[in-house]
Amino acid sequence: MILRILDTSNYLWAGAFSKKVISRGVRETNGEYAANQAPIGGVRFLITQIANLLDENTVIMPVFDRTPTIKREMYNEVFGDPYGYKGKRPTKPFDITLQKEYAEQILRDCGFPVQAVEGYEADDVIYTLVETYKNDFEHIYIHTRDSDLSFMVSENVSIAKVGDKGKVINMYNYNTMADLKGCRYNIAHLLKLCRGDSADNIPGVGWRWGELLDEMLPQEEYQKLGDLDLCRKWIRKVVLENPLEPGGHNLLRTFNIVCPLQAPVEELDDSEMDIDLEKLNYFKHDWDASLDVWDLEDQLLEYINQYYE
Repeated sequence: MILRILDTSNYLWAGAFSKKVISRGVRETNGEYAANQAPIGGVRFLITQIANLLDENTVIMPVFDRTPTIKREMYNEVFGDPYGYKGKRPTKPFDITLQKEYAEQILRDCGFPVQAVEGYEADDVIYTLVETYKNDFEHIYIHTRDSDLSFMVSENVSIAKVGDKGKVINMYNYNTMADLKGCRYNIAHLLKLCRGDSADNIPGVGWRWGELLDEMLPQEEYQKLGDLDLCRKWIRKVVLENPLEPGGHNLLRTFNIVCPLQAPVEELDDSEMDIDLEKLNYFKHDWDASLDVWDLEDQLLEYINQYYE
């Protein structure tokens, strides 16, 4: 069996630029009438892609973000800012937020083992799922465009595309990574630790620590860097051996913010992975934007009303 873990936010963003809409009558504004429509391109793209990936030998686990309160608490303890973690990112567009909620509802209705844990972001949940199920499946594919997750690549774990976008990263091609100046894929998280990450609002600990760590690790050990506990062990070792280097006390704390956390996910049994293929089959063909075939038209009213509030 194959496990495909989907970072749903990537799919929703990729499809959000589509002009697909759902319609419910008309609305009146200043005496003029217009179609009562709300965008749903992201939802359509996500579900269509899932339908294309699903077969009898595949389990699909869609993963949804929650507000990363755990990481924000950690960030506040280290840097003294309760909203600092990812705090400089612009607010998500309203229609993306609503499409996320609606997509999760549809996938749960279909019977997919949707994964989301309060207080944790999708990266944390994806990392935990890989650690939980890596010995239970022949291969695990992580569908994401986020290179931060590439450290998990191993003999039976690969990074896969989101639709037709993104990179395919596996044990056979991880040796180079153009956007990180030729580094191996599985040390991307260590480079992020050293140089910082403006997207997550994380200051770097300095390239000197990266150089010291690189000097300590033999090349053949790089394939083990997906083991975060082992990474922490190496970091402790390099800090202890270089007590005069500034910032060593902050190295592990920053590393824990940079890397995914273990989230409290519950393991599923086979009965919780039964998919309603009759519903899903509607999306393998030309998707009906009105969703009449789903008998969910009444549920769209709240979505549209929220969109126009």
